[in-house]
Amino acid sequence: MSISDRLREIESEYSLFRYNINGVKIWEKIRYIVYRKIEKELSSNQEKSKSNQSLTKKVGGLFKSTFTQNPFLVGDTEYLIYGHGRRKKEEGGYFWDIYVDCITEYCNLNNVYMSHEKALNAEKQTKTKCLKNLDPLFVGCALLRKIGLFSVSLSKKDKRNIKNVTNILEEKFKIKIDLLNLVSKYLSVRRSLLFAYEKILNKVKPRVAMVVVSYTKSKQIFIDACHNNGVPVVELQHGAISDDHIGYNYPQEVNVRSFPDYIFVWGKYWKKSASFPISDDRVMCTGFPYLDEKKKIYNKRKTARNTILFISQWTVGRQLSKLAINTYKNKNIQFDVLYKLHPSEYEKWEEKYPELTKSNINVIGRSGPPLYQLFANSYAQVGVYSTAIYEGLCFGLKTFIFQCPKSKPLQPLVSDGSAKYISSAEDIECHISSKDMNFDSDNYFRPNALQKTCDTLERLRAGASIHYS
Repeated sequence: MSISDRLREIESEYSLFRYNINGVKIWEKIRYIVYRKIEKELSSNQEKSKSNQSLTKKVGGLFKSTFTQNPFLVGDTEYLIYGHGRRKKEEGGYFWDIYVDCITEYCNLNNVYMSHEKALNAEKQTKTKCLKNLDPLFVGCALLRKIGLFSVSLSKKDKRNIKNVTNILEEKFKIKIDLLNLVSKYLSVRRSLLFAYEKILNKVKPRVAMVVVSYTKSKQIFIDACHNNGVPVVELQHGAISDDHIGYNYPQEVNVRSFPDYIFVWGKYWKKSASFPISDDRVMCTGFPYLDEKKKIYNKRKTARNTILFISQWTVGRQLSKLAINTYKNKNIQFDVLYKLHPSEYEKWEEKYPELTKSNINVIGRSGPPLYQLFANSYAQVGVYSTAIYEGLCFGLKTFIFQCPKSKPLQPLVSDGSAKYISSAEDIECHISSKDMNFDSDNYFRPNALQKTCDTLERLRAGASIHYS
């Protein structure tokens, strides 16, 4: 049973959604945070990359952003967008939010775009228009919390309830978790960010808000602020959604307020992939505009396809890199092997995967070719649960899923014949020359995505509503 399944079983058995602290349905708010903490505690590979940027550059970037990218220094707009934290460098040297930029440009939206640019992007060329940096605002809120503003107090009953839930989680997962500190910090952060977000909303007066990744702490608080001000929220799908994803699956009887009012999903498959806490008509199939447009470009640039592409992720990198090495060494597999790192692995992959460093496998990192170019020039792909697996299938790649607990979300691809489970290089050898697999691309990625997205946004601009009364 996955961590997500176990956590949902616990919240149902102990009715965790009923807890109300200071007027806040607290489990709804901290659910994803708790899930991530449990996942990290149980993971054998917890290390994450850190920015190498100097303190001087960080402070300088924040100072510059305060004056040039201040979200308070804007007027009325129709769409307020809270974008993705990660950017992708595209041809021409521009850094894109791939989920938003092609939409705002093609649809010619009257919008303000907010994100966390980490100051370091201040000197980079971004594709995004009307970009506002939230980092100075977050620093300001943190300083105000340091001097005692936005502090919260918990009653004896609240502390007792938190202690009870702590005991349950520690017993069920065999970990240590400081839930009291987590809740106290969350409520303080929530008060400060609600105050700041509502000031922005009063300044911008959007008709519709849009978010990418709705379930993080800052995005959930933003959604609450929007709802407090009568602004409906649309989420743009950014990755694979499954019945195992804690951010999208809720009990039917729970009224989840910190959830978007609409979700634009990539295709019909995703519409049925989770127990969303909104009605079916609010989950709208609009396609994946970025993929749609890039396919047109890279399908024209295909070369000889004699490569097996491994798609890594930091949670499974050690196992997957060993499989790649064994595949490379297998003399019966007459293919080149490429190993594509996940962005979170760029900094320290040589320390984490020493065997991969010593091998002759071509490892693709930050400076390597774009992922879609790799897809266009590959014959097969191997991965575990990355969203990129679905995108690779759109390029006609024979697809192998490395079977392990993390690969559960991709089970439907195996069931419908789009992919095969493998556990060794010998399995790849056995199936690499088998008949092509079947993948219904339109079911996963609706075609004509840009126009469909524009039309749907225009319709919502005129008549969107909040999903609860």
